Amino acid sequence: MPEIYNNAPHLMKTDLLNRGWTTTSINRYLPHPIVEYRRSHRGTYSVHLWPQSTIESAETSAEVRGLHRHHQKEEGKCVADSGDSAARRDPGSF
Repeated sequence: MPEIYNNAPHLMKTDLLNRGWTTTSINRYLPHPIVEYRRSHRGTYSVHLWPQSTIESAETSAEVRGLHRHHQKEEGKCVADSGDSAARRDPGSF
């Protein structure tokens, strides 16, 4: 039986992006995703999924935490320069 059907929670790529991951960090620090093909009235599309436990393990690693902190600092400088404080991310996010 494929791993996706083991009732463990999984996260999609959009979930990771919403958690503060970038496409580059996803490709660099995570294993290849489980690809599930789904059908809709417009045709077939693919969904990339990672087990939630894999994501949580990666987020606790020192290397990934440092990368996200560095990215947030750079993003904060750009936002601070523009004067738009509403666009800042939550400092606890990944």
